[in-house]
Amino acid sequence: MREGCFPDEELVQWLPMPLAQLYRRAHNAKTALERHNTAFFLWEASLVRPSLGGRGCRTLATRSDIKGAAMNHAMRLSVVLFVVALFGLAAPAGDDKTPTWKPFLPPDDFPDLTKRSLERIRTLAKDDGSANALRGEALILAGYTMSANVKDVASAAGLRRKAIKVATLAAKKETADEARKLAADLAMVKLDAKGKGDAKTKTDPKGGATIDWPAAIGDIADIMTPLASKAKGGEGIHADLQYTTKLKMQNGTEALLIALSAKQLTAANAKKMARELEIVGYRVATIGALTRRRGPHKNKEDAKVWDEQSVIMRDSGIDLAVAAEKKDAASIFAASRKLVGTCVLCHDAFK
Repeated sequence: MREGCFPDEELVQWLPMPLAQLYRRAHNAKTALERHNTAFFLWEASLVRPSLGGRGCRTLATRSDIKGAAMNHAMRLSVVLFVVALFGLAAPAGDDKTPTWKPFLPPDDFPDLTKRSLERIRTLAKDDGSANALRGEALILAGYTMSANVKDVASAAGLRRKAIKVATLAAKKETADEARKLAADLAMVKLDAKGKGDAKTKTDPKGGATIDWPAAIGDIADIMTPLASKAKGGEGIHADLQYTTKLKMQNGTEALLIALSAKQLTAANAKKMARELEIVGYRVATIGALTRRRGPHKNKEDAKVWDEQSVIMRDSGIDLAVAAEKKDAASIFAASRKLVGTCVLCHDAFK
């Protein structure tokens, strides 16, 4: 248990036995990861009505101040509020020992991710009304170059700097046209199977150390919007991922993750979706890495929680990608649930 964090004994007595046990287990966890996972299980259990039955509920029913539906609602609210607070303490912290940029993209996936990003930039550069989407994609491309161990460091650095310049220009209405022209040029960059670019991208081998990332990233909405449904400005999802009629209509990464977290995939679907779902996982992980680097703009006291939740988003995305590559339906289910739970808690804290 972290220093200064003590269990609420009144709440312990009030909770049904299974939830009370999870509550204490979260408080007594020996590691941040164990605390985080137990807190998530508690949140999940509190939302499932059958788990609220048993001897604990009969004890609750004797209280004169809470009865019937109001009792269940109040209890769930208390548990959820507790978990929201606990997640701030429980999440694996991004402390000084953790690098700001984690090289998690496999060398074999970096070229494909980059190629797809360049193709989207090429499409967006032709649309006069796509400045925000163009900015977001350019930032994600820059994030790819910071999240992979590439042998051709100079090419990656050049690609990154051009992407950051596109994003910076696209942020202002008066330079949006210039951003589209530069984006069209950027989209012409060709990468070989090893992620090596042509001579035009070889400009600065210093990496991202000299980039003011919080200023370059700016409005976090632009890198989050691609996850929305196509109707709401998102990029949509590949046909292989539209495994239900509802997902075909929603056509968005957020909807996909919610569906994956609600019911485990069949083995057949896990196999069919493997490659495209792996791409989604690494894309979400990169957005998490960018979110972490941006940090909160309004309240600097939120920096610790922001950092922790961004790390969870990044690492959950990585878990999803790895599970997808293995065609492991159970692990895809677990990673999706963790990712969706983290998104809910983060949105509650910062929206």
